[in-house]
Amino acid sequence: MNRIKKFLVIGPVLLDLTIKLKNRKDFNRKMLTVSIGGKGYNVAHTLSLFGAPVSLATIYGFDDIGNYLIRQIKKQGIKLLTTSKLAARSGVCMSFIGKKGDIILDKVDTEIFKEEKVPKIDWGKVDIIIVISTTSAKTLTYLKRMKKRFPNKIFCLEIAGRKTIANVLPYLKTFDFFISNLKEAIHFGFGLKTKPSIKNVVESLLKNGPKIVLVTAGSKGIYYGHRDIKNQFIIKHIKAKKIKNIVSTLGAGDSVTASFCAAYYGRSLSLEKSVEIANEVAAITVTKEKPFPSFLPKYILNFFK
Repeated sequence: MNRIKKFLVIGPVLLDLTIKLKNRKDFNRKMLTVSIGGKGYNVAHTLSLFGAPVSLATIYGFDDIGNYLIRQIKKQGIKLLTTSKLAARSGVCMSFIGKKGDIILDKVDTEIFKEEKVPKIDWGKVDIIIVISTTSAKTLTYLKRMKKRFPNKIFCLEIAGRKTIANVLPYLKTFDFFISNLKEAIHFGFGLKTKPSIKNVVESLLKNGPKIVLVTAGSKGIYYGHRDIKNQFIIKHIKAKKIKNIVSTLGAGDSVTASFCAAYYGRSLSLEKSVEIANEVAAITVTKEKPFPSFLPKYILNFFK
């Protein structure tokens, strides 16, 4: 087995409160799940399941929630290489999940992340950097400068909501890899003055920096694009796995990000095989109450042999 490269994830960690409504008309019947979450943690957690050495740059408070979050991070073997602990309330996300596992509503308290500082990174100890689009402009400017200094480092961008698109649009050329859901991709296309179709958006993104683009489309699967050796745009689609009992779609996109990056950049597997692995892990994630899988079955890990 080839040595997997070292990852750094820059993104939020939150206390995740998920309320699943058994029946949308009966609010008395509900199920509450409390766990660590946040896109930064979800991605780092899933990377760790592949055996990837992973560090997390994030922010949490001095409160009881912060103490809980740091215990869970360390328990998973994720290194808090560049974390800031602040005298503020830790971030919290509350999500309402429908009967079919769809996200009806989610609200996030991210006040603490306004205090984000530029992380101190030992660039000799990291190969692949995954950035969540909530990252501050100050940090993005720093990363842009470091990409020019270390062009062989792989920079990946995951979009975390349409409201963050304006924040990262000026830095798109910094990133080798881009991933978002379909609605975010179309909205991103507006910023690039692109007609709202998956083909046009993916091609426009590829023209503006990223070498590989993934767009998750829920039950429709994953669209992915790149350029071939003749510099022609290639856009392909893989169907989503059929799942009978979807518990929650929360975190499914994060599992795609982590799984693809672990396979393609971490283990140097083919593009098609890496997307296939990401699709498989997403199918596992949506059957879980937490926004990430607790473990990966052998048939997934066998892809790496």
